[in-house]
Amino acid sequence: MPSLQPSVRNEKDLFYSVYQSAPEDKNKEIEKYLDAPTTITGLDLGTNALSAFPEAVFKCTFLNTLDFNVNSLSTLPMTFNFKYLENLDLSDNRFQQFPIAITSCSLLKKLFLHNNEIESVPRELGSLKHLSLLSLQGNPLSSFPVSIFCLRKLEHLHCDDAACQDPAPSSKVPSWKSLAFAGLTPSFGNINRAITEFKKFDEETLHVTLKEFSDRTQRNPKITECRYRKQRRCRNHI
Repeated sequence: MPSLQPSVRNEKDLFYSVYQSAPEDKNKEIEKYLDAPTTITGLDLGTNALSAFPEAVFKCTFLNTLDFNVNSLSTLPMTFNFKYLENLDLSDNRFQQFPIAITSCSLLKKLFLHNNEIESVPRELGSLKHLSLLSLQGNPLSSFPVSIFCLRKLEHLHCDDAACQDPAPSSKVPSWKSLAFAGLTPSFGNINRAITEFKKFDEETLHVTLKEFSDRTQRNPKITECRYRKQRRCRNHI
């Protein structure tokens, strides 16, 4: 977490105050702490059984990092627009649809949405031009998120446990400098073919992490390192 301004109370005080309060009092604790607009830049409200986004958080207009992991959120208000936000953790919640409101956060660099119930990723994701890490594993994705091919600064895509049938053709892959596919399985259909057919790659080295990969993938001269490892359900820290 980024350090807080000296004039702001310690973020840990808010975390534990909310954590220890009864479910019906959690929003009141947040409102009491954030009783006026603040210059706070990092906010951790993870593991608090929150089922709705606290309106008081909108007073934190300078947020750079926001952590709501391990809650019960299923939606975000369309007014969710933090213009300085770079790191957002919404993992281990109850989102069934991609929270499209986050695409208004144009400076977002790291987005953690793993272990939700999201079935598809909208093309609006492509508007996050600064996104370098996208974590979607543990979601029942029905199709490969084509919109990622608009993310030219993307370096890490974590997308395992997805029942994808028809990934986008490799011709749409942009000039990524490096990309780590973590835990992709054969259910991604022709993803192995897409990996072997990078045509606009800027570097000589392609690092790929796969649960299973084809012989053709292994013969790709651009792939100089393949790491085989078992994937775990775990929290990715911002």
